[in-house]
Amino acid sequence: MRVLKIIGLSLLIVIVILLIVSFLLPRNVIIERSIFIKSDNSVVFEEINTLKNWEKWSPWHKIDSAMKLTYSGPVSGLGASYKWKSENDKVGNGSMIITKCVPYDTLLIEMNFMEQGKSGGGFFISKADSGVTLRWTLESDLGNNPISRYFGLFIDKMVGSDFEKGLKSIREIAESTPKYKIIETRIGQTEYQYIRDTCSMATISKKMGNYFVELMAFVGKNKLKMKAYPFTIYHSWDNNIFDMEVAIPVEKVKEDNRVLSGSLKATKVVMVDYYGSYEKVGGAYNAITNWIKQNNKKSAGFPWESYVTDPMTEKDQSKWLTKIYWPIE
Repeated sequence: MRVLKIIGLSLLIVIVILLIVSFLLPRNVIIERSIFIKSDNSVVFEEINTLKNWEKWSPWHKIDSAMKLTYSGPVSGLGASYKWKSENDKVGNGSMIITKCVPYDTLLIEMNFMEQGKSGGGFFISKADSGVTLRWTLESDLGNNPISRYFGLFIDKMVGSDFEKGLKSIREIAESTPKYKIIETRIGQTEYQYIRDTCSMATISKKMGNYFVELMAFVGKNKLKMKAYPFTIYHSWDNNIFDMEVAIPVEKVKEDNRVLSGSLKATKVVMVDYYGSYEKVGGAYNAITNWIKQNNKKSAGFPWESYVTDPMTEKDQSKWLTKIYWPIE
């Protein structure tokens, strides 16, 4: 009986010591990994800022490709968020939202792991020779639970390997993304016929196609002569809603109640050639806006896309050429 008391007392002493030690362990755990990427900061930033891109490189998406994802808010930037639901214990359920967005530099996020609590983290991009360094961090508050405090000793090793896999995937994607050559030039005045409307990402392709067909019929009916390639002017794109003018440049405009006439004034622009599907043109826009920022230029109007390749005759999307123009002062 005395032996049992000694064993019980010893166990109690051990438990007390473990409890005391647990409160001496760090309450906050910070996981941090970084990688060098031979790419432009705008390309790297696009991969992390557009949440749907995470499906291509996130290590947790790869663990359970069948997880259910629900996106909300803007497509990218401040307020963009998604929820995930997985039957895989390694993934679980949760949500994430972008809480701060500084283009090409910093992206802060908040992750809610439901019963496991919330964590804050972010991505930080710094320029380096011939590329950038991308740093990924995550900070968790373990609270006063002694078991959580001990578990915190192993979190860095467990989750850090996932960070390393994700960063390597981002590097592969960014380094395989084509670099864009930005040209500063001038354009002459252009007269055009157009139809203006608003649309969502889900309806933009259909509406643009219908309006170009209508414009071409208008040009043919009125025996107008096209001056250059069809184009679209984007007045705004907020919360996945586009305000655009679908246009056909002509030598001489005709007034009409349905098809309106407009004019692009002679101006200085920056221009880039983009090859590929229209859905993936975002990288080219990022390259232009980044060039404007880095060269201390100021925007002087709305950007537009000129469609050189006719998708009806060229089926290979990689050969579709779109010229993007952005007026500057």
